[in-house]
Amino acid sequence: MILRSLEIENFRIFQKSEFEFGERLNVVYGPNGQGKTTLLEAISVTCLTKSFRTRQDTDLIRHGQTFFRVVAHFRDDMGVERTVEIRFDRSSGKRILLDRSRVISAAEHVGTFPVVVLSPDDDEITMGPPERRRRFINIVLSQLDRSYLALLQEYVRVLKQRNAILQEARESRFGLSKKVEPWNQKFFQIGREITNRRARFVEALNLKAAPILSELTTGAESLEIRYEPSFRPEWDSYEKFSAFLDENLNLEIVRGTSLFGPHRDEVLFLLNGVELRRFGSRGQHRSCLLALKIAEYRMLLEGKGESPIFLLDDVYGEIDEFRERALNDYFGELRQVFITSHQRDIKFNISHDLMQKIHYIHMDMANLASQEEVFEP
Repeated sequence: MILRSLEIENFRIFQKSEFEFGERLNVVYGPNGQGKTTLLEAISVTCLTKSFRTRQDTDLIRHGQTFFRVVAHFRDDMGVERTVEIRFDRSSGKRILLDRSRVISAAEHVGTFPVVVLSPDDDEITMGPPERRRRFINIVLSQLDRSYLALLQEYVRVLKQRNAILQEARESRFGLSKKVEPWNQKFFQIGREITNRRARFVEALNLKAAPILSELTTGAESLEIRYEPSFRPEWDSYEKFSAFLDENLNLEIVRGTSLFGPHRDEVLFLLNGVELRRFGSRGQHRSCLLALKIAEYRMLLEGKGESPIFLLDDVYGEIDEFRERALNDYFGELRQVFITSHQRDIKFNISHDLMQKIHYIHMDMANLASQEEVFEP
């Protein structure tokens, strides 16, 4: 898949801008505060309907405006031209148009234009709290399987309802069983399905990422990705799950929240048998993250039959020379790549053929109105 061009309106610092892109390697360069990351963010919104930097769509609206609009023109691997428009209005919410036809929900759209994002914030996947690892899994799985995203959205709705009932029970438990029982059943059914799908995904991710990490580190590091679900294997029936909930109901009421379920899952990264988050060096975290993202690219390519766009935000200022060379070695298998950098000249250890296909985009907010001054051949 190739992103040919992008139109942006009222998106963060952009008032109204248009960009055209090269088919292989795009280097977006310029000083801080000129919109490099924001450009990649706008691309991700057209693919995922969400930013990789914030969960709040209102944060993306330009100051003083009431809406943002992003239009992307793609060409898929079969040569078919596709257009997607994402518009968010403070009053009416989000609208998704695919080839000028209205898309009802994000679950129908996500995965149509697969994308992989690697940014400095992704350090949290291996270094941060469990929520970041769950989010990583959810984003990849949602692109691979639209029904997973719909399932996840329904789980969030059920979880909110169940938590609201538990919070009400702090004041009065009258009629609690009648109120919570229907939600417990849905909670079990949806939670078990999400757990099963995550387990299969983590197993497949491990098979992909482990050999990549071994190659990146010339055999010095071995990786194991282990899924630790909150749903216990012995809960193979609703009756067993319900009995467990009954035993822990008082604690859940005191806390006012559901203490068990996929929202409590954990994923462990073990490097040479040791937990990476607790004992890994910064370099080891970087190597693992690169392996995860390359594995993600390959899984999306195989699962969707469409080459993903690869977005690298300020990565070259964050990795050492060894890992930079290792990352460059994989460029040959990528279709279209976007890289942000402070400087124009990045040390690429790539083929001469690919070097001839670099498209440079100089970000200068003062000249964005004149596109001839922005794009360089």
